Amino acid sequence: MKIKILILIYISFFSINISACDICGCGIAGSNINGILPQFNKNIYGFRFSYNSFKHPNTPDNYIGNERVLKDHYYSYDAWFRYYPNKRIQTILTLPYKNIIREQSNTSNIINGLGDANIFVNYSAIKINDSSSQKLMWWIGTGLKLNTGKYQQRNIDKTMYPVGLQTGNGAYAVYLNNQLTYKKDKFILNSVTQYMMNFKNELDFQMGNVLSSQIQLYYQTRKGCSNYVLPHISLEYISVQKDKSYSITNLQSGSKTASFNIGIDWFINSFFVSATLKQPYTFNTYTSQTIQQINGLVNIGYIVK
Repeated sequence: MKIKILILIYISFFSINISACDICGCGIAGSNINGILPQFNKNIYGFRFSYNSFKHPNTPDNYIGNERVLKDHYYSYDAWFRYYPNKRIQTILTLPYKNIIREQSNTSNIINGLGDANIFVNYSAIKINDSSSQKLMWWIGTGLKLNTGKYQQRNIDKTMYPVGLQTGNGAYAVYLNNQLTYKKDKFILNSVTQYMMNFKNELDFQMGNVLSSQIQLYYQTRKGCSNYVLPHISLEYISVQKDKSYSITNLQSGSKTASFNIGIDWFINSFFVSATLKQPYTFNTYTSQTIQQINGLVNIGYIVK
């Protein structure tokens, strides 16, 4: 059971009136912020809300005493900021606040707290021009997950929650990112691949590494020079390796999930909003593995100088 939800804040109020005509169709590689975002060296701050849930099958492994574990709900409230130190380098800072609810047959557990912060640095492998006519963009980069979230929270009986119910995991992680975007007339094809390498925490627990890949197809409709709407569909694949505790592999961990996504992005003047709905399918590796349900997110932002 794993949820990878990232994102955060840093604010700059030196604003300018950016026209939506500047949209070239390139998102943020490696930040898990869905949607197409404007480039052209403009800083952005924003906020994202996301929801995810997992259903527990009725197996002996999903009981705590006499209580059956039914479902886990994950809510994330994420602030984020993108900053360009120069035309070919973008930096992204993210920080989530998480609310996690576990439903059991007779009770519910609620866990709240700051999540793990993330810092990304991406480099444009293809020189960026200042025209929306640019057809191809290629970003490569890296990132670091910090251990800012709590990872030893306990219930009223002083029993520590499992790692899947903690708002952090107490360990650092390193990301490798690759993103390609191609624009042809009103169509935009966007491909993002990310590899996440997890390290041990002080409890000698190590989450499995994660490989994720997504391909998105957008159609750009213009409602005026300062107003664009981009409906989109995408396919996403996530492979999570098995966890280790004291260097011993947990055979009842790890997963492979594919999902079909639909959504819409709307740009008007210096503002944008995007919404995505995801239908996942998990390739179960063991009978007690949780089953991911339909999930989604809403992302809003403001473009500043």
